[in-house]
Order: sequence, then structure tokens, then C-alpha cells
Amino acid sequence: MGKDGATGLLCDYFLAESDERAATTIDWVGGPSHPPAKSGLLRKSTMEGRPTVSMNGVEPAVMMRTLEHLLTGAAVDELISQNARRMWPTETAESDS
Repeated sequence: MGKDGATGLLCDYFLAESDERAATTIDWVGGPSHPPAKSGLLRKSTMEGRPTVSMNGVEPAVMMRTLEHLLTGAAVDELISQNARRMWPTETAESDS
């Protein structure tokens, strides 16, 4: 908490090869850069942490399309549409017809 009792948005962003690989980190207690320890005698995890950067205060719903635009050159409106189709494919398909 901040000195005035308010909390800020704390976000860690990480790389993954696919949505499925990203989803495997959801239950990692330390976040995507800290894979769980393997149980057993040797306890060496075969999983690697994801490359992560902490960007506190950068709201993903507001800022990530702009960042993606800057990195790829794709139009922001098209990125928003692509994301909407991926998250709500049925609703988008119905509204497009």
C-alpha cells in the first residue's frame, strides 16, 4: 500500500509462444518468472521461467494495443478487432453477419 493507503496496479508482462503456454503459468505462486519446484528427491524443475518485465501502472486493456502497434506497425483498430474476435468469437461472428 502507498503511504496514503491507496494501492496501485501491479503488472508483470511476459513472453510465451502461445496462449496455451501462457496459461500454464496461471497457478505459479511466484508469477510467470518463477516456475514451481519439482517435488521429489532431486527437486530440480524442468520448467523454465518466462522472460518477464515489471511495468507497474501500465494497464493492459488500455496500453497493450498501443505497445503492440509500436512494435509491429499494425493499426490499433485492427489489433483491437483481432483481440475481440479471439476473446468473444461467437458474439463477433454474429455481429459481423
